[in-house]
Amino acid sequence: MKLLLRLTVLIFLVVAWSLEMVAQVPTGDSIDYYPYRAGDFWGLHSTTVADFPPDVYIVEQDSTDTLGNRFLFLQQSPYQIISGRMMIDTSGDVYADVGTDSVQLLYRTRAGVGEQWIVRQTPTRTVYAICSAISPKTFVIWPTMLKEFQYWSTSGSGDSVWEATRVLASSFGEYYQCFDSSDWNRWYYASTYLTGVWLRGQMYGYISAVENRVSQNALRMTPNPFNAGVVLTYQLDSRQHVLLTLTDALGRIVATPVDEVQNAGEHSTSIDGSILPTGTYFYHLRTPSLAASGTLIRY
Repeated sequence: MKLLLRLTVLIFLVVAWSLEMVAQVPTGDSIDYYPYRAGDFWGLHSTTVADFPPDVYIVEQDSTDTLGNRFLFLQQSPYQIISGRMMIDTSGDVYADVGTDSVQLLYRTRAGVGEQWIVRQTPTRTVYAICSAISPKTFVIWPTMLKEFQYWSTSGSGDSVWEATRVLASSFGEYYQCFDSSDWNRWYYASTYLTGVWLRGQMYGYISAVENRVSQNALRMTPNPFNAGVVLTYQLDSRQHVLLTLTDALGRIVATPVDEVQNAGEHSTSIDGSILPTGTYFYHLRTPSLAASGTLIRY
């Protein structure tokens, strides 16, 4: 009888924990496959060259026009070799390189399997895309839906050439990319997959390269482990908005010590240990030029 009771309690706790994990998934409608806002970023890790750090894509700015179209300005770290202006219209279409002569309809987030469209067309070349598959998936521990897109091009001669495969995850965005590695500019990240994404103040998964965006002396924590409190000190190279949050082991925000525009120079903020139970916590520092995540232990 005691064993049965213990098993019942254990099952209840597991179910409750699972429901809490599901509740941590970013909210949005069922077709929100491109959910990013300013301050969000995500990491895609190369499966082609193991010793290359993940590419971290950062949403530096966002805005919405009077028609409801959302505009994003993206940058890529650590190499800063790619930047892009994206537009997500009210029908869920995602356009890349907006404002240039090479604008392309990159995704149709509402597309069903088999739906096809023209990505970009020039006098000598047409790039096509098709939604090739939709399937359930678990990203780390969070349920999601994957939507796969295939891209190919045709020239004036009528020859077709495969160019890329891209996959979006509902509520998480960019999940997988695979490019034609014959393009020498892309050989080192011909195939990449999502390891982590920072959305609206919470981290899902992990981005090991995030810490590399901050020099060793740019952010200091004293003491760590801590009891009464911990002081975090960081350096800004210009006036910018700073968001510093503290999350628990379940990814819930337990403190937001900083959420404001600060001037260039050194800044310090403290976290009161008396308001936190003993355990492991994670800090997340985010500015337009810095991003860092790390561990704090309260004993």
